[in-house]
Amino acid sequence: MPDLVAWRSRLARLQVLVAEADNALAGFIGFSTDGHIDLLYTAPEYARRGVASALYGETERCLSASGVRVLCTEASLVAAPFFSLQGFTVAAHQRISASARQRVMRRGVALARYVMRKLL
Repeated sequence: MPDLVAWRSRLARLQVLVAEADNALAGFIGFSTDGHIDLLYTAPEYARRGVASALYGETERCLSASGVRVLCTEASLVAAPFFSLQGFTVAAHQRISASARQRVMRRGVALARYVMRKLL
């Protein structure tokens, strides 16, 4: 079961944009005003329909307008190609490779991710 107190605390520190379609949650993105993209989610029934791209595009516009010049995120193996298409690169590496992966533990499960950044 998710830790609701921890999630509330995490979300309270973020700006969150929500996409709705047909009165349902299509996706959301959470970011901090320093340029860190913390969360990006698309509901499975809205995958590959431009939801993540629209959310990311609005986030980049907001952050750029507020003077942020560098965006960063920790992208999962599934999300890394999406962020690459948006112009992000793996930090300190020029290509996504096994050597660039980080491992983090979440609820007892080891997950691989990439630290990625984009200069605006």
